[in-house]
Amino acid sequence: KRVLAPLHEQGVQVLGRDDHQYAPVTVFGCAPTFFEYAMPIASAQVKSALMLFALQGEGVHLTGIGTSRDHTERMLKAMGGNIEEKNDGLILRPAPLHPICVSVPGDPSSAAFFIALGVLCGKDVYIESVGVNPTRIAFIRALQKMGGNISFHNERIEGGEPVADISVQKSSLKGIEIDPDTVPAQLDEFPLLAVVAVFAQGHTIVRGAKELRVKESDRIRAIVTNLRAMGAEIEELPDGFIVEGTGVLMGAVVDSFHDHRIAMASAVAGLMAKGETTVTGVSCISISFPDFVKKLVELGAKCRESEQ
Repeated sequence: KRVLAPLHEQGVQVLGRDDHQYAPVTVFGCAPTFFEYAMPIASAQVKSALMLFALQGEGVHLTGIGTSRDHTERMLKAMGGNIEEKNDGLILRPAPLHPICVSVPGDPSSAAFFIALGVLCGKDVYIESVGVNPTRIAFIRALQKMGGNISFHNERIEGGEPVADISVQKSSLKGIEIDPDTVPAQLDEFPLLAVVAVFAQGHTIVRGAKELRVKESDRIRAIVTNLRAMGAEIEELPDGFIVEGTGVLMGAVVDSFHDHRIAMASAVAGLMAKGETTVTGVSCISISFPDFVKKLVELGAKCRESEQ
């Protein structure tokens, strides 16, 4: 709905199942005049939809984009797009776009699970060719602020995107309070941060992350539920959570809530817990990382996928 609402305002019609939210859908487009839109919440999905829509018309002036991911802007600029950056926004005007060759780097949100295991376990981890776009590495910066020994190597630009190899070593971590300005850049990683925070000395506080409530699951409720089942001291907030770093988790049966991020974060928690942990409903992991369990095993993790 968040993506469709501003498009509807410009005359786009979308017909689909269940109040026009699900496929199959029929889209009736239009050629928009130049328009302005103030985003109530920084969202890369909404921003990208409006930019691509505006390319079919006279352009757009977007404000309130915050620190949301800028992959679309980088791609369009590399293709010759006309984008002017403002203080808290941008102006896009149509321009001829030319094809480019793109080498897609490793996803930093997927790499985050192995980075987390690297700072928590005794085994060094080296991950090659990861996208290190500044709008995507707030989780890494948070871990570094907590004391994580994480370094970038062989930094370069590929297809307009910054890329690097990442090395990680076991680290002594301390709890921190997350800067609200960095929240949009690490929303996907907050369930994993909650797991890491259990093993950091002191409190870790996340606020301003209410959007976690409307992801594939209510990710605040989901990760709080799972970590409490494993013995963690975690307080649920309306827009985040507070974790007390006790340094101990106990194996338990926990649920994925049909959310790939919750499933993988819970798997990391299970690997750090005493005893056996079962994460149910893990088929959702294939949405973003079908080889996740295989990669864990390659790193020496004791885990397997159940046939049930």
